[in-house]
This record gives sequence, C-alpha cells and structure tokens, in this order.
Amino acid sequence: MRLILKIATSLVALIQAKELNVGIFADVHLNLKYNPKVAEDSCGAINPYKTMPDFFQIDGQTPIALLGRLGCDPPLLTLEYLLQNFVKQHKNVNFLTLNGDLIVHGLAQDATSYNNQDNDKYTRLMNTHKVVQQTFTKYLPNTPIFLSFGNNDAKFHDNAPHFNEKSEYYTELYNMWFVNHPGNKKWNTPEVK
Repeated sequence: MRLILKIATSLVALIQAKELNVGIFADVHLNLKYNPKVAEDSCGAINPYKTMPDFFQIDGQTPIALLGRLGCDPPLLTLEYLLQNFVKQHKNVNFLTLNGDLIVHGLAQDATSYNNQDNDKYTRLMNTHKVVQQTFTKYLPNTPIFLSFGNNDAKFHDNAPHFNEKSEYYTELYNMWFVNHPGNKKWNTPEVK
C-alpha cells in the first residue's frame, strides 16, 4: 500500500507540474520459443501459410517470418523492434504502463492441474517475465514502468498466485521491476517493502 501511495503522489506531482507523456503497452504475449519458419506449426496455432501454393516460395523454400505471423504470439525480435521505434518517436515519456498479458498463450497452466504442476512451464513463465523486464529496461532504462497482470502472467491461467506461492512470485517480480529497473528504483525503499 505504501508503494502505491508513493507512486500516486509522484504522479500527481508530475501532472501538476507539466504536460504528461504516457506510453501504454498491453498484451505483449512474448513467445520465446517462436519459430520463424513459416511452414511449421511452431506456435500452436493453425498456420495459414503451411498450405500456400508454390508462388509463395522463395528459391524453392517457404519464406521465414522473423517478426511474427498470423495466429502466433510475437517473438522477442518483434518486441525489440517495437521498442526501438517507440523510443525514436517518443523521446520524453514520463512513465509507461505495461498492462498485463506479457506471457505467451498456453504457458500459464490450467488451474485444474494444481495437484499435477509442470515446474518447467513455471520456470519458462518466470524467465519470460525476466526477458520482458530486461528488454524494456534496455530501451527505456530511466522511464518509470508500472506493471499490471493479465490472465496469462501467473502460474495458473485466469488466477492470481496461490497463497502458498504468492510471496515468491510477487517478490521475484518486485525485484525485476523495482530493484533491476533503474526507472523504478526511486520507489524501491525499505518502507515500501
């Protein structure tokens, strides 16, 4: 609660002082296992290019889709490209909101699997959170970034972390965004922990 009050006080001061430039990002859905080979069903979705006629081929091979394709969550390259262009076009952003669903579809487990958890999926999910944070920090190191969670961002789809796991989950995300992201460090003080 102290952290929320501290952030709100800072935002009120910004609003009163000058024009406010806000960046809003939502539904990143980063897929770290994206396969750019168009002819493969590597993203878990029906690939409309798989059955395309030969005239879509380049030198006898189906083209690759480095920045993503229809029906797939985007690769890291797409997020990097988006942030590079955002930084070029928006030089004076006061803060940015990152409005949930950072994680690829299908990585959060079904809540009915609580007694049969896939720890590899959870490790990949937390690693994806880390890559998202590191990527935003790379391009917007001094910009405050405020995070909210979507239905794909916790261990179980459509659920907040289980009470046995919430301390570990939120501590890890706090460290990513308030210890490791320079733009948020001013809110990383002993009284808010």
